[in-house]
Amino acid sequence: MHVIVDPRLTVLRSMIPGERVSLQEARTRANLSEASMAESVAALTAVFPGLTTPPGGLELTACPDLIDPQRFCESLPDDMQPRFSNVAIYAVCESTNEEVMAIGLPSVNTCNVALSEYQTGGRGRLGRSWSTGFAGGICLTVARRFAAAERVDPTLTLAVGVQLAGVLDRWLSQPVLLKWPNDLILDDGKLGGILVELSTLPGGDQIMRIGVGINCDLPTITPDSAGVASLPPASLASRARSALDRTQIAADLVAGIVRALDRHREEGFGAFQADWQDRDYLRHQPVQVFSDERVRHGLARGIDEHGALRVETDEGLLTLMSGEVRVRRR
Repeated sequence: MHVIVDPRLTVLRSMIPGERVSLQEARTRANLSEASMAESVAALTAVFPGLTTPPGGLELTACPDLIDPQRFCESLPDDMQPRFSNVAIYAVCESTNEEVMAIGLPSVNTCNVALSEYQTGGRGRLGRSWSTGFAGGICLTVARRFAAAERVDPTLTLAVGVQLAGVLDRWLSQPVLLKWPNDLILDDGKLGGILVELSTLPGGDQIMRIGVGINCDLPTITPDSAGVASLPPASLASRARSALDRTQIAADLVAGIVRALDRHREEGFGAFQADWQDRDYLRHQPVQVFSDERVRHGLARGIDEHGALRVETDEGLLTLMSGEVRVRRR
């Protein structure tokens, strides 16, 4: 497993709140040129108000719970360690879904992982943006390479949702629900989302990128990808049973994604369907369906064995493989 750590993260992790560090010392710790250091400081201060720049130096006024690269890697299950080709952990990046491809291609049936404390161009479904405060959430992407002959089933997205909801349950006083197709719901709010993108490489192998964004604290900027006016953002901190450990949560989420992919390959979506139904946030709720440039109303009736959402409308039972569904508040 090849591990890449953003030097800006190394600088931040070495600092003590209230103690000033000279720019020269910070440059030495990060092994950066003067120009690169200036760019790094500008990028960090633009997204993290807890880092200030007194003359000639840097100072932390807040102590973020930064992901620990070494502990993250050690927290991945021993039997999974050979499954990871490249792991990159950033202080700031545009999108982990893009960075996970920039660090090299994994071999067949192995994974790359990219994590970041902040994304400047994070996104959700339908091109929406996703933003949370610096170190205020978990932003990660796992990229898995599939052989050309292997069929990649779209129900993988739903299977991953079930697995990740179970991972997050361990930190919470109540269960996480699932809103079709890829939202994680807590307390009638959006806790996070899953974005799956599939691309084909020369030769036919496929890369599936599974991006996950989770709010640990409430976002300082309301994410556009919350998408639905009736679903404000929710956070792990609001229902946490104990102090949150972002490093451990991130490692557990990554391991959960790999387990979901493995189990789905062996048992199919049937192994996840009952659990998905139990967590179905929309089931029996009145909804608006935005599909085929139409808006229809009905009652959500769960999903079928293909992962399609069933909605009972005046026109009959509507089966959706894609589209936007919103809870219709009475």
